Amino acid sequence: MDREVLEYMKQIVRGEFVLPDSIELHPTNGCNQNCIWCIMEEQRKNSGHLSHNQLESIAVQMHLNKVMKHIFISGGGEPLTNLHLFDPYTVEEKTYASYFELLSALGVSVGLSTNGEFIHRLIATSAGKYIDILRVSVDAGTDLQYQKLHRPYSGVTLERIVKQIEMYYKTFGKKVRISYLLHAENAEDYTQLANLFQTPEAVDAIEVKSLMNEVPLIEMNRPSMVVNAIKIKFPKEKVPPKYNYSYITSILINALGDVFPCCHYSDDTLNKLGHIDEEPIKSILKNKFEDLKAINCTCCSYLEANQLLSQFKEIGGEHFDHVKSS
Repeated sequence: MDREVLEYMKQIVRGEFVLPDSIELHPTNGCNQNCIWCIMEEQRKNSGHLSHNQLESIAVQMHLNKVMKHIFISGGGEPLTNLHLFDPYTVEEKTYASYFELLSALGVSVGLSTNGEFIHRLIATSAGKYIDILRVSVDAGTDLQYQKLHRPYSGVTLERIVKQIEMYYKTFGKKVRISYLLHAENAEDYTQLANLFQTPEAVDAIEVKSLMNEVPLIEMNRPSMVVNAIKIKFPKEKVPPKYNYSYITSILINALGDVFPCCHYSDDTLNKLGHIDEEPIKSILKNKFEDLKAINCTCCSYLEANQLLSQFKEIGGEHFDHVKSS
């Protein structure tokens, strides 16, 4: 364990104020599709679109507060419909071609979740070069299913999405993770999706997820299967973190600029911590530190920092002093 990470863990265990290491960012809550299972319709009644200045401010604050070193751009809506992500940014007299390039240059690792219709924008602008993890929602094995489930306003086809994923891989040499949400319409067709790829090496895995337990998944107890050289992973029962330090290592900034502890707390304005135009992120979190400490979220065992905290407690907590040799 690196010394920097070790000290971060110790501070959390001791109950000291630390900034989260990750930000989930919703650049917009507008969307180009009308997915049948969407849970964001209510939030879209109060439409939001982060501005160029707001996006720049978030990136610079992450750079100044080095602990905040991961950003996951998702939504509320389809993030790539906010074209400010493709604007040039000038910071400290240096100009960057896109928001993704700016984040990468400032030492922030970038993840992106998208429905895939605008992957061509990532290719045309070379923004994909700066994305560490790209997750695409492709929840169908045929185009008929895709139109029924995603209901894209443009009528984009499933074949078009698949070709863009393959072109992304050919351009940047980066594999794409595919999210496949089960519905009665598509419950058995993730194998058909895998077989659509002429370049299967473009796909890291197809991650099959259940939708509100509506569709039983027979394969749930097996770790994975391989179709057309693509690994298909199945959901397991969610295991909460083993630690109980009551501190969140990620925050959410939504399309209105509001700050929340995480996406699971964003439906209620009572959980709002502040707004990015009113004070710096660090001040917002410091002023609400006692509220954050009171939250014991067991939803996010997948976060890297939370996984490390589990290991950290198991190996002796704040008394653990081993540092990985360089």
